[in-house]
Amino acid sequence: MQAENRPSKMSKRLATLRRRAGLGVSHRSRFANIYHCCVQRTASQWLRNIYNDEVFYRHTGLRVVPYIDVGLANAHFDEPFPERTIVTHLYISHPTYLEIPKPAAHRSFFVQRDPRDAVVSWYFAARYSHKPIGVIPEMRRDLSAMSQEEGIHYTIDAIAKLGYFDALRSWAVAEPPVHIFRYEEIAEDHRRFLGDLFEFLEIPARRDELESLADRKSFQRATGGRSQGEEDVHSHLRKGTPGDWRTALSDDALDHLHRVSGDLVSLLGYEP
Repeated sequence: MQAENRPSKMSKRLATLRRRAGLGVSHRSRFANIYHCCVQRTASQWLRNIYNDEVFYRHTGLRVVPYIDVGLANAHFDEPFPERTIVTHLYISHPTYLEIPKPAAHRSFFVQRDPRDAVVSWYFAARYSHKPIGVIPEMRRDLSAMSQEEGIHYTIDAIAKLGYFDALRSWAVAEPPVHIFRYEEIAEDHRRFLGDLFEFLEIPARRDELESLADRKSFQRATGGRSQGEEDVHSHLRKGTPGDWRTALSDDALDHLHRVSGDLVSLLGYEP
């Protein structure tokens, strides 16, 4: 069959490693570790693809160490990560981040998202598109028997139990040099965001390299030609636009979110 001739994930990974082995590093990051902290549904997989790109590697020399657990309230670290790495999508609270043993030369950032949009994104991912790992199979089973309105309420309670809202709240007290990025910055202008990210991480990529990287990692390229804002509920890249909560969340759902998460929306600086 045709599919049998396609390279496996492992063979693709080996090919990438071989390619990198022969790729010169033009600049090595002065940071022994970079920590990408976040909560789920904040373009974390997209960012991981950025770190795996040759442009990022060429100008940092950093290997990618992915954290794939649900994390949040259950995350705990008492050992350092390997040096000369970027640790990506650490789904953790700020107190948990402080627990991580860190080298003197490190840089950290956190990616937040409007909790209202995060709820919507969580609902559709758990209901349709996310790989069946971790909490997803149970959530998918339950959501399949519910209306969307019921499912939104269920999702709010489920991610609150995981510690999602608490993690978002905890990063409101983070101070420089930790930087807070917003998912909305990525969704609204991923080219500008990449420039800001590379500047913060002191990565001296040329403008043309950044432009090429932005082209390769665009929403349209990743979805095979679908325009940003064009919805596909069965895709993990469902829509890619902020503010979707205005049409997806009823007044009752918004009231429930407020009861569960308190003043989180305003605390994070999002308009009502």
